[in-house]
Amino acid sequence: MKLTKEIKFARKKGIGGSEVAAVLGLSRYKSAIDVYLDKIDVREYSEEEEVLTPAWFGTEQEHIVIKAYVVKTKNKCVEPESLYVHKEYEHLLANIDAWIANKPALLEAKTTKFFNNDWGKEGTDIIPKPYLLQCAHYCAVCSHIKQIDYVDIAALGSTSEFRLYRYHRNEKLENAMIERLSDFWHNHVLKRIPPHAKDNSDLLKLLQSGQVEMIDDGKEADEEIYKKLGNLYDVKKEIKVLSTKQDTLENDIKNFIGLHSSLLDVQGRSLVTYISTENDRFDIKKLQACRPWLYKILVKKFGKKTISRRFLLK
Repeated sequence: MKLTKEIKFARKKGIGGSEVAAVLGLSRYKSAIDVYLDKIDVREYSEEEEVLTPAWFGTEQEHIVIKAYVVKTKNKCVEPESLYVHKEYEHLLANIDAWIANKPALLEAKTTKFFNNDWGKEGTDIIPKPYLLQCAHYCAVCSHIKQIDYVDIAALGSTSEFRLYRYHRNEKLENAMIERLSDFWHNHVLKRIPPHAKDNSDLLKLLQSGQVEMIDDGKEADEEIYKKLGNLYDVKKEIKVLSTKQDTLENDIKNFIGLHSSLLDVQGRSLVTYISTENDRFDIKKLQACRPWLYKILVKKFGKKTISRRFLLK
């Protein structure tokens, strides 16, 4: 099912299958903080922000994957009627790709660049963890609508390689997920209390959103941090020495090349290229000085406030 404006708005009211791995800390691309900030964000949905993204391309290709599944298996697929909600937990949502007609199952369509080690042999449930958790989530949410014993996963690679996998229901996993997701929803989203930030990137997102504020007073270092600080000093000294050596060697080679565009070996093969390039850059400071009124208009319409933190050793 395509993610319409209505469905995207409805998903603000709960946790969807594609967000489970992030909430559980098992996603490479999103964190629990990302999901939290998305759920409490009350901005109006803009379709322009969604197009030409990897997720958009994947959604647009779902019908091709489903069609390939039908051709390969002879199973008939039925388009879902709506966004489904768990019968007991209204914060658990499922936007499934298709029901498999006359089977106690549903279908999940996936596209991938290539089948790496996260993907096992066809017919198994060895698939990337986020996809496995997504299938488990859909089973938990949709099992009151019809009996679900398994999920078929149809996956299409960028080289047109097509594979089929299968997730068999694991209610122990599903119940554990429900408990974790419910804790996230009730104790963080509804209470507007951010979950644990796993790294500095998460902290910057929270600062940017205004969910947290910088603490003015310093934090006392413990013994472990003292050791890491000492190691960092040593590493930076080594990097400085090597960087100086690198600059000296590069400058010697550049001086030897002179105005030539490259350095060649005795057989005429290129060893180093040293070419000039021209770039057109927008001088924002000059605009602000010469046309302050225009600068204010552009900043108001297109400006975006960002927050960064500078790390300095004393």
